[in-house]
Formats: sequence, C-alpha cells, structure tokens
Amino acid sequence: MIGRSWIAAGCALCAGLGWAAPGEAAIQTYVFTGTVTFAGGLAPTITSGQAVSGFFKVDTTTPADGSSDATVAGYAAITAFSITVGGYTATSTGGRIVIVNDTNDVLGIQGSNPVTGAAINGLVPASPRIELSDSTGAVFGPAAAGLPLPFVFGAFDGTDGVVEFSGNDPGQAAFTLSGLRLVEVTVPEPVALALFGLGLAGLAGLRAGRRAVVRA
Repeated sequence: MIGRSWIAAGCALCAGLGWAAPGEAAIQTYVFTGTVTFAGGLAPTITSGQAVSGFFKVDTTTPADGSSDATVAGYAAITAFSITVGGYTATSTGGRIVIVNDTNDVLGIQGSNPVTGAAINGLVPASPRIELSDSTGAVFGPAAAGLPLPFVFGAFDGTDGVVEFSGNDPGQAAFTLSGLRLVEVTVPEPVALALFGLGLAGLAGLRAGRRAVVRA
C-alpha cells in the first residue's frame, strides 16, 4: 500500500513540475528561419539575401472568434512575436492566427499592433507575419474547430512571410521560410503552482500516513 502511495505522490509531484494535462492552458513556442527575397524602401538596413529568424508563442486554449466558420477562422492566440532580419529586430506582445480551410489551406500567423522596432528611412514596422499554405487542401479540418496544433512545417508546400512598414511610402521585406519548429511547451505560472502544490500535498499526506503506521 505504501509503495502505491509513493507512486501516486510521485505522479502528483511530476504534474506539479509543469506537465500540462489535456484541456489545461499551455503556451507553445515556435522558432523559424528564412531568407529575404525582396526588400523595398528599407536599404541599407534590410536588403535581399539577408537571414531571417524569430519566434512566436501560441496560447493553445484560445477559441475561434465569434465570426469564424468552417472555412475561415481567426484566433487571438499569439502572445509574443519577434522577428530579426539581418541586424534589425521587430517585436509584438500580441497577434492573431487565421486559418483558411478551402481548396488551398492557409495558416497565417501575425504579430499585431503595437509592433515595436526602430524606424527605417522614416518607416515604422507595422505587421510581421508568416503564411504557410498547402495546395492540396488536406491539412486542416473545419477552420473554427480549434487550433490544429502542433504546427508541422513539412505539411505545407508554400512557406512565405513578410514584414510590412508604414509611412508615406510604405516598405516591406518579403522572405521565404526554411524552417519552423516547436521548441517549448510551458504551463502558465498560476496553473503550474497549483499543480506543484497538489504534488507537495500528496507527499505530505504520504509522510503523515507513514508516521501513523510507525506509531501503531
């Protein structure tokens, strides 16, 4: 009986250390790489051929927007988006995911205002985004059914992106992705602390039970 109790307490403690059970909030972090294929109005800071890298974070429990349907759905699921082009970096603390389930499946991932980054030639960063597409239309089910996680880079045959800049004469840097992968899954701190507390409570209960057996 005591051996089984140790197993149960150990499982509770492992849960408390950050494993997210189905349905619990979790944040997935993806990193991506690519190369600039076109740059307009941004030289000499951003030019064609420069390396692109970055990351974005997805809240996995975000539901589809109320106006979503089986064909097109929006999710306010991006909690962070950062992109570096050459030596230039733009960041955002929010954003959206758009899913199109049609003849061509499309996954759009976008950082939204406010986007922070230095101005280039009087232009300020306005909208960094990634667009993955599949010409077979076989990647997604109904668009509003939930985020199709995890995102698998190899499932798409179109892998592009762009950083748009706003100003009197808007500029942009278009790029092609060479890779995108999931690197981390984290449980938000309040949930993790609650699970950790359950784990400690389980161990404390087990210790008290063992003392009672010894005294008896």
